[in-house]
Amino acid sequence: MTKGLLLSRIGRWGVIGCILLVGVLLARSVSAETPSQVVPLIDSGSEGKRYVARIELHTPEEIEALFGKASQLIEDGEHYSGGEPIAFILHGPEIGIFAKSNFQKYRSLVRQAAELDAFNVIDLKVCEYYLQKLNISPADLPPFVETVPFGPTEKKRLLNQGYVHF
Repeated sequence: MTKGLLLSRIGRWGVIGCILLVGVLLARSVSAETPSQVVPLIDSGSEGKRYVARIELHTPEEIEALFGKASQLIEDGEHYSGGEPIAFILHGPEIGIFAKSNFQKYRSLVRQAAELDAFNVIDLKVCEYYLQKLNISPADLPPFVETVPFGPTEKKRLLNQGYVHF
C-alpha cells in the first residue's frame, strides 16, 4: 500500500513538474522573440502634431483599447509632443460608459480615463446632442468630462485645425 501511495504521489508531482517545465520553456521562447524594431506609439516625426482619437465602433471595448494605447505613453516614458493631450470626442453609445448610473459596471475604464486626463494625456469630450438621445444629464458625468454641442462637428473642426488621427 505504501508503494502505491508513493507512486501516485510521484505521478502527481511528475505531472506538475512537466507542466512547470513546459511553462518555463514557453516563457523563455516568448521572451527570446523580441521584435527587431520597436514601433513607437506616436510617430517620432510627429513633433508639433496634435491628435484626435479615431473612434469607429463606439463600443466600450474600442474605448478601452484606445485608452490602453494612450496609457502606453505614460508607461513607456514617452512624452507627448507639445504637451497637447489626445482629443477624445465621444458621440455615440459609448458616452453611456461615463454616466453615473453605469459607474459600477465601467469603474476601471472611468478611473483610467480620469488618470489619463490628470496626466494630460487625453482630453475627453462628449456630444451634448447624443447625451440628450441617451437621456443623460451633463451633471451625471465625471467632472473631468467636458461637453461639446455636436461631436462630429467638433472632430471635423479639430481635423481642420491640423489634428491627425491617433
